Amino acid sequence: MKKFTEIDHTADIAFKVFGKNIETLFENAAIALYAHINDTGNIKEKRSFYVFAEGTDQDELLINWLNELNFLTSTKNYIFCKFSIIELSNKFVKAEVKGEKINKLRHGPTREIKSVTYYKNVIKTIDKHIECDIYCDT
Repeated sequence: MKKFTEIDHTADIAFKVFGKNIETLFENAAIALYAHINDTGNIKEKRSFYVFAEGTDQDELLINWLNELNFLTSTKNYIFCKFSIIELSNKFVKAEVKGEKINKLRHGPTREIKSVTYYKNVIKTIDKHIECDIYCDT
């Protein structure tokens, strides 16, 4: 199963994320987000962080989770390549993320994402997988 695909849309960035369960959907959404920020193949797992997010439901939680990761990149200059969900409920997520400080010489330019939006954000079960469309403003 693919982790994500691009969505042709007038939004700055749009992608559809897939998962065999809700945990892999959250992990794959983070992978897709960072694939749009930089080449994740150049990122090393030098440091790990625990990241937490809350929401009123899983749809909002997914967006809050991605925005929390994006906040760490924007404010702390860390870029991530590995995401492991530790705990996930309808209103709370805890994950371990791994990555490193952005190194302009090695990573090159990074794409700045202003925010992950709530536009058309609905987690759906289709056959034997889960999917969700994600839209970002740059």
